[in-house]
Amino acid sequence: MSEGFVLQSAEVIPIDAVAIFHFNDVNVSISFLSDTSGLFPSIFPQESPIGKFLSLSGTFGGEITLSFHYSAKNEVSPIAVLDLPQVPVSGKETEVLLRKLGAVSESSYNGIEIYSGRGLKIFRNGNRIIASPSLILIQSSIRHFKTKSSIMDNHDFRRMLTHTHEGDDKLFINIQQAGKFFSGYTDYRFWRYSDFMSKISSWSAFSIDRELKGVSLNGKFFNYRGKAEFSEIFSNIEGEKSEVWNLLPYNTYGALVLSVEDFNALLDSYYEHRRSYNVVEEVEYERCKDWFLTQKPAEVVLALIPYKSESRWVTLIRSEVRRGSGRKVASTFEFKGALATLFGKSFSYNPEKFVVTSGKWQLIGDEDMIREFASGDFEKYTLGDFMEQGEAGDMLTGSDSPLKVVANVSMMQDSVASVFRDPAHERVAVWLHKKNYQVLFFQIFPDLDKKSVDFSLSVISQRVPNLREPDTELVNVPDTVRIPVGPFLITKGQKEKMYLEQMPDNKLRLIYTDGRGIWAIPFTAPLRGFVEEVDYFSNKKFQMLFASGNKLYLLDKTGRYTGPFPKSVDSLILLGPKVYEHNGDFSIMLLHTDNKLRLYDRNCKPVEGWQDITTEEMIEGFPELMKIGECQYWILRTRLRTLIYRHSGEKIGDLSGKNTLLPDTKIRILSGTKVAVTTRKGKEISLDLQSGEIKKIRKRGKLF
Repeated sequence: MSEGFVLQSAEVIPIDAVAIFHFNDVNVSISFLSDTSGLFPSIFPQESPIGKFLSLSGTFGGEITLSFHYSAKNEVSPIAVLDLPQVPVSGKETEVLLRKLGAVSESSYNGIEIYSGRGLKIFRNGNRIIASPSLILIQSSIRHFKTKSSIMDNHDFRRMLTHTHEGDDKLFINIQQAGKFFSGYTDYRFWRYSDFMSKISSWSAFSIDRELKGVSLNGKFFNYRGKAEFSEIFSNIEGEKSEVWNLLPYNTYGALVLSVEDFNALLDSYYEHRRSYNVVEEVEYERCKDWFLTQKPAEVVLALIPYKSESRWVTLIRSEVRRGSGRKVASTFEFKGALATLFGKSFSYNPEKFVVTSGKWQLIGDEDMIREFASGDFEKYTLGDFMEQGEAGDMLTGSDSPLKVVANVSMMQDSVASVFRDPAHERVAVWLHKKNYQVLFFQIFPDLDKKSVDFSLSVISQRVPNLREPDTELVNVPDTVRIPVGPFLITKGQKEKMYLEQMPDNKLRLIYTDGRGIWAIPFTAPLRGFVEEVDYFSNKKFQMLFASGNKLYLLDKTGRYTGPFPKSVDSLILLGPKVYEHNGDFSIMLLHTDNKLRLYDRNCKPVEGWQDITTEEMIEGFPELMKIGECQYWILRTRLRTLIYRHSGEKIGDLSGKNTLLPDTKIRILSGTKVAVTTRKGKEISLDLQSGEIKKIRKRGKLF
């Protein structure tokens, strides 16, 4: 080709490649594909077959190309093409590398010898070595090479290369084949999103910029299906800076932001995109458009926020001028579904029951969420405040792209890990907990050459010293709840008793029983009343587990934080943690500020199948775990009554009205799963813990 990017290795890459990574220096590929300093764990760990191949190739230098191909087993497998340097030409470099790989001749295919070594199938062609964990892919590569067919026979790929500038490191992805990546790398629950992903563009080409605290991918979407491509919506749309960052709360999971100069032009472009799929009802679309433009919009935001142990959607519309009287009063939102009609299905996730107008902003969502916005509490620690503590701050506030998407991975590490299927899931889960500031920031820009749409994806992962915790006033402690302040007795793992105490400036100090200090470390917020001793590593060396804000911390006896901690949970913690030991393991219970008790496993993930325990009155402490027969039950005592729950958190029986139990009722085992309990009127009743059936007492059993 006379112009554009030249990919010499294309001649051995089969036409069905769904992605191609090219590096002019194999050592650069090692830092990107096998490095472990980024947000996600390495694509090819050093112990993997391709990881070993890259590592051994680094001593020889040369260019490396990796192509990815989908197999019928819902897997994506790679081919690595190493072009060794032409100077000096000794003819022995490939032989030396094959020996280092422990490669031995295994078979022949179409007249070309295939080697096997270190989990790879390999063949060579001149100064080039081609390797893959898949024999089928190696045979496909040989077949394409022999017949002079390759990825270059893909017309769209070839067109893209002609408009891609030369550069050291390039990544090419066939967006139309996104479904194959989803089935290859993600859990099946997320496969339904692959259809939308495949409609973003035809192909993308981008370069890699590795920085100390993250990776930036900058490139272009090449749209060969016209307005049917989602990114084409923004090909002629000029953007503006967003003002939402200082309105959303600090723990916002993610936000989609549309901030443009001309919303009328954007709506016309959206209309053409949706019409290409025949999903536009003309009359309804015009009605919604007329209403929306009367709002004089400058910005539209859809955000997902943790609130009251749930994830809540909220939509925000910023007008060019202030609206209304300034009174923050919630009223019924009368245009439910209009934003989804205009901007797509994502906006339908919001129930859109109420709206509050505040200055230039309209806040739309369910009533209690909107009232929380109106109270101003969220503005005490905003997403902008959180972001400006790390590298993403300037990116967010300085961006003038028409479409911005931010994912605050710091606040949803376990949820992000759950996207991936095994074996990636476990590696991602462990890796995400190693940093406390992790952000994905995606932007789309119109391109001046009109042949593509520009985009950037910034992946930021860093540990921010003294990252601000939620202000203590954001945790509303009811007057009836007593938060123990310590000192907290430490007895396990050493001969002498100790105490962990929190000082007036929030520092944590370990002391002996006579008051002699051992060490003190900085801390920034009050503990939530408990310090539990756990053997997290199962080595008889106990650590101290405690909570503050929405995080749990693990501290060893030397004053060092340890393990994959701190770990974040979705809701602020009022009281806890309370540890329950069972079968050599332990579970953690937390009382959240929304008056809900939730059970977590040792890794601070909600226990599968758990039903949150909540009551009309304030919960002031943790339940007792009682074993009756072969099963365990939770006995929760409030100031007003006693309630009994199954181990899953499910309430047992209708213990209300005349059957309301005394707060201090004793529990007597009768027989099997039946127990005797006392109502507030002083009468004993029989409660079947299995069926929930309540009867009058006929026999007395032994006291538990």
